[in-house]
Amino acid sequence: MLALVTVFAAFANAAGMVQPVLAAEHAAATRLGLASTDLVFSAGLALALLVVPAAAVVAAAATSRRLAAESLPLRALVGRFTFALIPLGLAMWTAHFLFHALPGIAALPALVRRVAADLGAPLFGAPRWATSAAPAASEWLTAVQLILLDGGLLASAYFAWRIAIHLRGRSRHAVALLAPWTALMAVLWIAGVWIVFQPMQMRGMVH
Repeated sequence: MLALVTVFAAFANAAGMVQPVLAAEHAAATRLGLASTDLVFSAGLALALLVVPAAAVVAAAATSRRLAAESLPLRALVGRFTFALIPLGLAMWTAHFLFHALPGIAALPALVRRVAADLGAPLFGAPRWATSAAPAASEWLTAVQLILLDGGLLASAYFAWRIAIHLRGRSRHAVALLAPWTALMAVLWIAGVWIVFQPMQMRGMVH
């Protein structure tokens, strides 16, 4: 269960900072007559971390069990295949953190100059904060994020295939067992790609 929540949290956390989602939360709060988006955000978070993951993996397990005529119970299938989703979740976490790390890296020279000046040794000159901001939406960053998601998808699909082979051997039943989980991975990958191409900002900056 923890692995499942961690995977879906990667996408929910990133999606919660993109402009379309933030705007939708504010619109929902306005329609409900709420003073803030806290309630809407909490409800969405519970949905994204509990309801959606549980429904998604149970549906995938039930479908794969039916298609492959698998005798393992749903809980066993969910437990086995959930771990195959971890590489894709890790890729989303990495892509998201890379977005936030870039501005910090770009500001490092100015920070070093500021610290040196505060210590009474302005050897590097005055900090230039205006020129320290990195373009958060640079093309190379987007390309790296997409490569990470692609790699995560391929790794997850590979591990899921190994699990299917272990259960049913190299047969059409293994393919049938794998298909619904591959579809779930594809949906998560598409969500990750959509997130990468959205304008991202820190929560609370949309009014």
